[in-house]
Amino acid sequence: MAIEKALSLVPPQAFTADGGAFGLVTLANTAGFKTKQSAYLTATGLPNLPVQIKRVISPTQLVVGTINNAQIASWPPLDITAYTVAKDAAIGAQIQPKSNPTVEDIAKAVYEADPTVAIRVIFTDQYGNLYSDENPLPATFTGTISIGAVEVKGSNGNIIEPNVDGSLNVVIEQDLTANPVKNTYNQVTVASLATMQIVTYTVPNGNQAILQIGAVSGENIGKYDLLINGTPQDTVRTMFGGDLTQRFDFTDGIGYGLPLNAGDVISIQVNNPRPYSANYNARIQVLLIP
Repeated sequence: MAIEKALSLVPPQAFTADGGAFGLVTLANTAGFKTKQSAYLTATGLPNLPVQIKRVISPTQLVVGTINNAQIASWPPLDITAYTVAKDAAIGAQIQPKSNPTVEDIAKAVYEADPTVAIRVIFTDQYGNLYSDENPLPATFTGTISIGAVEVKGSNGNIIEPNVDGSLNVVIEQDLTANPVKNTYNQVTVASLATMQIVTYTVPNGNQAILQIGAVSGENIGKYDLLINGTPQDTVRTMFGGDLTQRFDFTDGIGYGLPLNAGDVISIQVNNPRPYSANYNARIQVLLIP
């Protein structure tokens, strides 16, 4: 609580380090002590020592000297090494009149020199330190904050618009340098009424893969089966009067396909139903994942 025209009482504050040979006092907190303020030192077995605050150095240290109102540059150092923590040394101050600076003194005190060249109106803490990133202004908040609608706008001016269920549509771009696409192709001659494997691919050890596409074609109509580890996964057929080229497509809406593990074997086989042999070809396309 402030007192008009007077400095408030400062109860004895315990030393946190022994007194210094040049009047240095170390405390837990120097708040309440002012430059030129009269104070006193106490310690067990020692008389109370009247002192004057010569300078408040930091939130934990100040310098005292004799009560003579001399500036710190001209006062004789005061040896207070006898006032130790072991003797429960402390410093306090009584209620006393404030200093009475002249208008000229105040103007000099608040003037900020070149390059600022301005009357200083700067927010500081009680120790005279400027508020900054290193010394932030203490703040407390009670209550609630309500935020209305929020828009996320890109550099092109487009705004993200969620779907009705709150989800967002995304596009996943595959890094083909890190995950190369492997294409395996082969062609064979298949005898009449025979079934023959055209092409096969085995996922290498230490890798996974995504089966994307299997493409097939032939000089005759045929029945094509795509198998994984010998188990059929899909069948396509070509017929007279139609396209003799077909494909197995395992990709989904975002470009992925059927996941495979190391050692899985993909194969495509064809059955030639015609009474004469013919050439058939097929390819397997997978995305290899290290």
